[in-house]
Amino acid sequence: MSPVLKNNSRKRPTIGYLALRIGDNVGQSLWNGVADAAKARGVNLICFAGNRLRDPYGRTSPANTIYNLASAGLLDGLVTWASAVGADITDKEIIRFHRRYHPLPLVSIGQTVDGASMVVVENYHGIFNCVSHLIEKHGRRKIAFIRGTINHHYSEERYRGYADALAKYGINIDPYLVTPYGDFIPATGIAAIRLFLDERKLVPGIDIDSVVAASDIFALAVIEELSRRNINIPGDIAVVGFNDAAESRFGKVPLTTVRPSFYETGYRAVESLIDFIDGKSVPKEIILPSQVIIRRSCGCSSFSLEQVTLKTDAEKSGLYGEDKPSIENIFKFREQIIREMMKVSVAKNVGVTAAECLFDSFVRDLEKKSEGVFIDELNRLLQEYENITSISESSSFVSIQNMISVLRRWFLPILDAHNKDRAENIWQQSRVIVAEAMELVQASLLFQAKHRAVVLREVGQALLTTFDIRSLMGVFEKGLPRLDIPSVFLSLYEDPGKPEDKARLMLAYNEKGRVEAGTGGILFDSTQLVPEGMWPDRRYSYVALPLHFQDIQLGFILCEAGPREGEVYETLRVQLSNVLQGYFLVQKVEERSAQLRRQQYILDTFMQNIPDCIYFKDLESRFTGVNPALARRFGFRDPKELIGKTDFDFFPALQARKKFEHEQEIMRTGKPLLNFEEPYGTGNWEITTKMPLRDEKDRIIGTFGISHDITEMKNAQAELMRQERLAVLGQLTATVAHEIRNPLSTVRTSVFAIGRALDLNEIGRVRKSLEMAERNVLRCDHIITELLDYTRDRAPDRGLQMLDPWLGTVMDELVIPREINCVRELNCRAAIVMDKESLRRVVINVVNNAIEAIREKSPPGESGSKESSSETGQISVNTRSTSSRAEIIIKDSGCGIPELAAGNLFKPLFSTKNFGLGLGLAIVKKIMEQHDGGVEIKSRVGEGTSVILWFLTPLDKPQE
Repeated sequence: MSPVLKNNSRKRPTIGYLALRIGDNVGQSLWNGVADAAKARGVNLICFAGNRLRDPYGRTSPANTIYNLASAGLLDGLVTWASAVGADITDKEIIRFHRRYHPLPLVSIGQTVDGASMVVVENYHGIFNCVSHLIEKHGRRKIAFIRGTINHHYSEERYRGYADALAKYGINIDPYLVTPYGDFIPATGIAAIRLFLDERKLVPGIDIDSVVAASDIFALAVIEELSRRNINIPGDIAVVGFNDAAESRFGKVPLTTVRPSFYETGYRAVESLIDFIDGKSVPKEIILPSQVIIRRSCGCSSFSLEQVTLKTDAEKSGLYGEDKPSIENIFKFREQIIREMMKVSVAKNVGVTAAECLFDSFVRDLEKKSEGVFIDELNRLLQEYENITSISESSSFVSIQNMISVLRRWFLPILDAHNKDRAENIWQQSRVIVAEAMELVQASLLFQAKHRAVVLREVGQALLTTFDIRSLMGVFEKGLPRLDIPSVFLSLYEDPGKPEDKARLMLAYNEKGRVEAGTGGILFDSTQLVPEGMWPDRRYSYVALPLHFQDIQLGFILCEAGPREGEVYETLRVQLSNVLQGYFLVQKVEERSAQLRRQQYILDTFMQNIPDCIYFKDLESRFTGVNPALARRFGFRDPKELIGKTDFDFFPALQARKKFEHEQEIMRTGKPLLNFEEPYGTGNWEITTKMPLRDEKDRIIGTFGISHDITEMKNAQAELMRQERLAVLGQLTATVAHEIRNPLSTVRTSVFAIGRALDLNEIGRVRKSLEMAERNVLRCDHIITELLDYTRDRAPDRGLQMLDPWLGTVMDELVIPREINCVRELNCRAAIVMDKESLRRVVINVVNNAIEAIREKSPPGESGSKESSSETGQISVNTRSTSSRAEIIIKDSGCGIPELAAGNLFKPLFSTKNFGLGLGLAIVKKIMEQHDGGVEIKSRVGEGTSVILWFLTPLDKPQE
């Protein structure tokens, strides 16, 4: 069944590959296998290079957005490295992730996915054979294991191989010799050695004699850490790994490891996918074998060295006997020799054809039928391997060396002295030729790597100075051809919050040069990767890489595959992401600068024209900036003349200190002072709001504030209050007449009674009537005093006074009835500016109200005691200071105030008593407000009342 092709040419299928870490050993080998198979089968390839869906700490990578762009609308099939993409998630989550690609044909690498064929590297037997080798060959039994990540299929299979190998030899798993799960990074290997030797106190060579690692990444780090501790490898601890990374061959101690067929895995995955697309039958599961590679870290010599000294199968079996074959009839052993040559090949591309060529040419050379033919054929073979793209592929030369060693072992026993000398010369020449070829290739690879590193560095440096798209295009035009990257498409997401929706192609480059995308780019569906009609009309292989800065999505870049070193593309991706983020930051800075300029213009205009006074001050309350209105208030034409000055340069000391202390409190607490009324100058008032001034790191660096002149409003309020008081006089007239008529009537009655008593010479009645007359005269005097206090505006006689000593003197002058207990607790050390006489009236009024409330609750003689002098209640007088004010608290245990009356307490002529004018608390409120303070009342019926008289005071210490 032929599939419907999605690519624009409709001539060949396009397949996708979900990959990650294409720059490391395993990822690059898989990608190379996938790419070579796609090329061999003539299909297009797009590699989507992202990251793990979730790391061991549960975090998702912004790079994974690239996986969302692999769509059925673009692709005809998909290969997914499922075991790595889903390394730290459950099988169900992996299956759920891949369902988004339905109905695309799917082939999975390393992990089962519903409905998909699977190609898997054999992991179990590789580790099983390594552990068995340590036990059988080297007698090791204290074998530790370093585990990989949790939920990782390969990691679990490798641990299972370790456990089963131990069980085979009757060795129980020691939990002290097994690490917890760890990420595939070098730090996990170092942490494992610290765990074994430092935390668990295992002794090398006794408690632990070998370390088997689930990855070469761990094993190489283990070798480094053991070497740092001067622990002998393999004498004290043998080390083996898995993956046969390139570094494992050239380290301090060459690493014994397992070589999985990663390249072959990628290759076979593509073959299975194309066969499925073509309607062919495909196996549900393909398992590719792994090979144990022996090197020095386990205690053996190298594999290649062993090939020189090993006996042949014929020698071991005695097949030659005494009648050894001659050169002429050696061909009857040809198949057996070639089979043994194949056993020592460690490279996929060095197969039976190479073995047959080496065997046949060597025989012809010895027979002198074609002298020199072996060296010629060897050179021809080596030329086929000169185009390797990474050091990891140099195993081709090692395989040729191993095959020559097999030839030597088979031919040496049957040669006479003359031919033996000729053969040794051929073998020696061949080893030199292979070594030189390998050295040349490695030198070429090193040169290419250095060249690409230089180009990448130059491109990176050029990009660092590039902050616009056109300049970026110029850098690409010059740099990418030097990296052998034929074409590039760079696109930015239209909406970073919806990357799968739309993208805008900003620049493109191919082998013909720049592709114009216009000033604003070309808008297209993100899942199409490029705008319609821009795919090459030839077979292609691209790498799609995500562009992001931290968690900020930017777009993606599509690079046509040139060099097979994945690190080149990853480096470009990082450089480009940083540049784009810089480009966007520059744009934002420019936009922000324009916005700031507009805001500055508005602020300057506001500051210049507003009639209110605005200031900015530093930590010492020195002016750092003022507007013209404030400058004019202080008599300056230029606001700059105020810079560095303080309020003490302009206000009376008392006002300046209060302002200073308010600002210091704001900076100390970070709390603003809102709508605060304060005097300035003489007879002037303003309402001020002050705020903490913070820098870009949210540190308080001063204060700023705005003040609005309210002198006219205060004067108007005062006049209004005077008018209100005059208006109240009308109401007072009737009340005063009524209140005075009653005591005057009593006085008249007393005078009449005195006259009668005198006539009758009743001196006792005279005294009693005089006392009654005196009480009522005093009552009239009290009424008149209250009326005068409420209605007149007397200039206050203010001075600075310590609160506690003054209040103590006032309380000493008061006469408190004997039946009432009066206690004092004076704890305020603040000084306030007061009119002592008017405040004395306030205290007397409040205390008298307290006495009357107690007597109303418990009249004298009704306390329950036989003696009328027994206490019937208590008055407490306390003082205290808070962060911004001083308080006098007068509390009584009287009858309390009904809730309905609480809202009218300060209204003139309102009273809860059946006598008096009801002006007492109104007078108290008026006097307290004249002192920039206030009065608060808290009361509960039947329990008593608390009256709080408060004053704003200088902070922290009393005024001098």
